[in-house]
Amino acid sequence: MNLLYPIGLLGLIGIPILILIYILKSKYKEYTISSTYIWNLSEKFIKKKSPISRLSGLLSLILQILTVLFLSFALAHPIISIPDSAKNYVLIVDNSASMQIDSRMEKVKDEMLTLVENAKNDSQFTIVLADEEAITLCNKETKKEKVIQIINSLTPSFISSTISNGLGIAQGYFDEDNTINTILYTDIRYASTNNIEVNNVENEEYNASINSLYYTKNDEIITFVGEVVSYNIEKELALDLYLDEVLTKSITISVISNEDSSFSIETPNVEFNEAKVVLNIEDDLSLDNQYKLFANESIDKYNVLLVSNKPFYLQTILSVLGDTTIDVTSSYNGKEGYDLYVFDGYSPTTLPTDGSIWLFNNKTNIKNAGFTVQGPITLPNGGTLTQSRNNNDVYNTLTNGITGNKISVSRYIQYSVYSSYTTIMSYNSHPMIFAGVNENGNRQVMFSFDLHDSNLPLLLDYIILFNNMIQYSIPSICDQNHFVCGEELVLNVLPQCESIRINSPSGKPSFLSLETDTVTYKLDEIGTYEILAKINGQEKIFKIFVAFPKEEQNPIKEMETIEIIGNKNTISHNSTYDIQWLLFIIVIVLAILEWEVYIYEQRNVR
Repeated sequence: MNLLYPIGLLGLIGIPILILIYILKSKYKEYTISSTYIWNLSEKFIKKKSPISRLSGLLSLILQILTVLFLSFALAHPIISIPDSAKNYVLIVDNSASMQIDSRMEKVKDEMLTLVENAKNDSQFTIVLADEEAITLCNKETKKEKVIQIINSLTPSFISSTISNGLGIAQGYFDEDNTINTILYTDIRYASTNNIEVNNVENEEYNASINSLYYTKNDEIITFVGEVVSYNIEKELALDLYLDEVLTKSITISVISNEDSSFSIETPNVEFNEAKVVLNIEDDLSLDNQYKLFANESIDKYNVLLVSNKPFYLQTILSVLGDTTIDVTSSYNGKEGYDLYVFDGYSPTTLPTDGSIWLFNNKTNIKNAGFTVQGPITLPNGGTLTQSRNNNDVYNTLTNGITGNKISVSRYIQYSVYSSYTTIMSYNSHPMIFAGVNENGNRQVMFSFDLHDSNLPLLLDYIILFNNMIQYSIPSICDQNHFVCGEELVLNVLPQCESIRINSPSGKPSFLSLETDTVTYKLDEIGTYEILAKINGQEKIFKIFVAFPKEEQNPIKEMETIEIIGNKNTISHNSTYDIQWLLFIIVIVLAILEWEVYIYEQRNVR
């Protein structure tokens, strides 16, 4: 036993003082009586006093001595140590998405809470969360209340993770102290373990899931194609197709256990905003029982200002390649508010600053355009353009799918380019088609020739090249609408984009920075994310679906071995108990008893 404040034992000096007072204290009391008759009568009662009455004074002294004794020890704050009873624990919690199956994480929490509550005092707890990265939630914590609070706050993730992330931390603790008890809470079956106690919460649950979905269509039919799997059981699975939340068609397919099985659902060609295939079955994981697709057509609408005296070629190709509103004019007065500005044979005094720009056959210098005009060149026999050999994002986007070896021109404007533009096609080392960002920060594509002075509109490359130019100049806010949880979403910041807000499946809003051309966002929930982009004063909505990780779907996962390297020492540590509160309770009880004895004495005197 240890005393935190030994000075409290000075209170024991009160014991000899009490004894001395008891010795010196007079045992007789003087009373005034009215007659000797009453005195003689009282002697009879004195002779008949009970033994307890005769001992009451001594009993009171004993109680007072005990009170001083226990109070002194209580003030000294004694701590009792119990050898080899406390233990040190490193608790590794598997936080992979499969812990969502049948409330496995709740089982883990129950087992951890039981361990902590039953542990001896001064046991140490280190909790390591094995997530995408290992996170130490508490380090050698001895306060059970804090450890319990951390355990109760645990929630399973929706992301695939590996146990090895947490094992590295546990190995470090074991290397420092080989008496540590390492316990892994997981749903993985291990054939063998070394220096680790594995608590497996898997209970042979059943799960089936939809792993993919896409569609093709013609004028009459839309065909939805995907893959479904049933884990560890051969089964017939029922699938329901919903278009805009309306049940459209149902099918049933037979599947082999643990193998991806394809399905196909046909329906008449109709317009829809959302398609959903639902697995109509009861299993132990509902998060992977549906898959969604979104049309997202409204987000790709854009406005174009076409300044040209001969707009036919450009107006036609722009109308064909997108959902476009085109304003055609023969001059430009500085009006802004468009996603794309096309100047065909027209040189504006100043360039707009709020959208992307295309320039065709520009004959005069323009401020901040990034090039100077050197003069016109005529090629009587025509000249064939050659495709450049750059390797950057601008070049790869604009040349995707084109041949580039049959384009010829009869006249062009020779430019001297001084901004960091990428040459797409050239003639005799002179840039003929080049693109990049101008000095105002706008994406810009330039043609040094008039389309009417080339054969480009007659070639297949014409459609492909202009489609690439639209993708470069007015990129879609997102290149796909289905992801797997844990992936990063990359969004393009569109021209005139004022804000981008993302609402997660749980309803949590996030506002993204617009300082760069692209922004990223971590997808860490299962379900539908809603992207709201405010562009030129109008809010456009884009939806994406995030699926459950396939590697986490199988409810029964097996691995060969898991280990902490080293030789474990089974020695435990001392646990301590604070008994001050117990001593104070004894002091209170003794004080009450002494008071009762005093009351008893007073009653007998009367």
